[in-house]
Formats: sequence, C-alpha cells, structure tokens
Amino acid sequence: MVGGILGLLLSGKTIQYPAYLGLITAKGEPIFPLLFITVACGACSGFHALVASGTTPKQLKKETDAKLIGYGAMLLEGVVAVVALACVMMLAKDAPVLQGTVKPNFIYGIGIGSFLEVIHIPPAIGISFGLLAFTTFVYDTLDVSTRLGRYILQELSGTSSRMGGYLAAAITAFVPLLFVMQENKDAAGNIIPAWKVFWSLFGASNQLLAARSLIAVTVWISHTYKARWSWLVTGGPTIWMKKER
Repeated sequence: MVGGILGLLLSGKTIQYPAYLGLITAKGEPIFPLLFITVACGACSGFHALVASGTTPKQLKKETDAKLIGYGAMLLEGVVAVVALACVMMLAKDAPVLQGTVKPNFIYGIGIGSFLEVIHIPPAIGISFGLLAFTTFVYDTLDVSTRLGRYILQELSGTSSRMGGYLAAAITAFVPLLFVMQENKDAAGNIIPAWKVFWSLFGASNQLLAARSLIAVTVWISHTYKARWSWLVTGGPTIWMKKER
C-alpha cells in the first residue's frame, strides 16, 4: 500500500481511462445496480458486518479499541481501493492489457509494478509483488468466510466439540466447491469464467447481507434508545440496499 501511494504521488502517471461511459456498459449491461455489486465491500458490506460480529471482537483488548480497529481498517481498505482504481485509470481505454481475456489480478499486478518503479524496484519483481498482494486479498477473504461459516453452522446446530468444528468447516468449504466445479455458459454458449460468476454472486449476496444488517441495527437502536431518527439514518439505507439488490 505504501508503494502504491508513493507511485500515485511521485510517478507522474496521468488519468487516461474515461471517467464516465454512460448508463449502459460496452457489453449492454446496465451500470445500476451492477456497479454496486462490482464494488461490493466498497459500496456497503454485509460481509464486514459478519466479520465485525464474529471475528473483530477477538482483536479488541478493550471496548474503546473498536473505533480504531474497525473504522481505521475501513479507511485503510478505502486507500487500497483508490490504489486499485488508479491501476486502471492510468490505462487508455484501448490499452492492450484491457483487451481479450486478461484477468483483473494481472491488471492490478501491472499497475503496482508500475508504481513501484518509483522506488527503483524492477518491473518483474513489482508485478510479482502486486500479484502476491492480490492473492492475499482473495485468500484472506476465503479464510474469514470459511471461519464465519463454521461459526454460524455450529451456532445453528448447537455443536461446540472439536469434531463439530471440523464437520462445520468441511461443509462450509465443500458446498462452494460443488458450484466451482460446474461449467457455466452464457446465452450464446460461451463458457463464463468461474471467478466472474462468483464475483457477481458474492457482490449480490454481500449487498443483501448489508440490508439485513441495517434492518437489525435499525430495530435495535429504535427499541433500545427509543430513537426515531434510526428509521432515517439506518432505515433509509436499508430500503436503498433492498432495491439495489
């Protein structure tokens, strides 16, 4: 992230990709709500709501640490998002790397490699480092998702034994594996890459979880503090999230 920020500030790269291409994408898909589903956690994250309830408390020494760890982590994630956007923004619309079936991780790796040249890191090493960083984002998400799935299954079934934990983790990992092994095709019969199918699915379910989380927060604030403002502050966004989904 530090290397990316230095590259943004000192590399002298210019914005080439168009800022706005209309309400319909080049593939004929509407930008709404696909934009929010693509941005996923950067738009509004139900996944982070689950993480905050099941995993984040284990990182807190005392309750007052919650703002520093929770809000601070979201700010840092925002910086990561800006760096990722910059990796695309500095490319022209017809750049060779954007054509064909190049995967997003490679575009990110090339961008990070370009930024790291500012601190005299060779492009080959910089691109490899960017790909490694991208991979850690994915693996970290999968790790936390599996852990949360295990938590939820154990809570629903009431099992707290070690064997129950192993079984819950196995179920959590096996069910997505069944879907990954399936071959998906579009209307023209072309094979759709698994990552493309599951990113849209992840984004949509993430927004749905966000709506459910906002409903819970709205009801809790309203009943606990008798605060009518909760229906505007968190209730309004709940309706938006449901419509977006």
